[in-house]
Amino acid sequence: MKDLGADALAYKLDVRDDESVENMVKATMDKFGRIDILINNAGALWWKNVVDTPMKRYDLINGINARGTFNCTR
Repeated sequence: MKDLGADALAYKLDVRDDESVENMVKATMDKFGRIDILINNAGALWWKNVVDTPMKRYDLINGINARGTFNCTR
């Protein structure tokens, strides 16, 4: 990216973990001083019928796909 005149920060984290998200935001602010773009590409899939889906799996999927996306965006 630097060859194109841009800089980026890749950051590995668990979007379900509030502290991990806060650390990501801090690292971004420390490096750039602001956030212009967030690529929210975390996601969980489960290709089974609803009747074959345990609530623990449902909670995991929603924790990543809904709560995690919201957590990073806020």
